[in-house]
Parts: sequence; structure tokens; C-alpha cells
Amino acid sequence: MISVDWTVSLDEAKKRLEAVKPGMGVQGNLDPAILLSNNEALIKERAEEILAMGGGQNHVMNLGHGIEVLCVKNKKV
Repeated sequence: MISVDWTVSLDEAKKRLEAVKPGMGVQGNLDPAILLSNNEALIKERAEEILAMGGGQNHVMNLGHGIEVLCVKNKKV
């Protein structure tokens, strides 16, 4: 499993990985900064886009790279 940050699309990451390691899974890649937007519709939309790119297999949906302290302080988690 390879972690992908938000600067690379899952489609591109999967294409690159397939060339060197067929079947390798990917995880990511929601931009953690989006959580600061307080726009739940935008967060949901972006998460659904990423899940669609993940293709339903060999993909773990999570943040592209960590979570900012401000995100936790501003949200009920």
C-alpha cells in the first residue's frame, strides 16, 4: 500500500504504480486543508470524487497527509 498526498490524483498514482508494481494498493488523498473550509458539502463532494477514483478496490480513503491541529479544534470529532 502506497500513501498518496493530495498533490497527485489517484488516477495518476495508480497509473504510475501499475507500471512498476501491478495491483499495488493506494491510500489517500483528501487534502487536509479542505477540513478548514467548514463547507460540509464541499468536503463530501471531494471525498466522493476520491472514492470514485479509488475504484472500490485496493484503495483506502483517508487524508492525503496528516491532520492540522486547527481542524480538530474547529470541528466536533
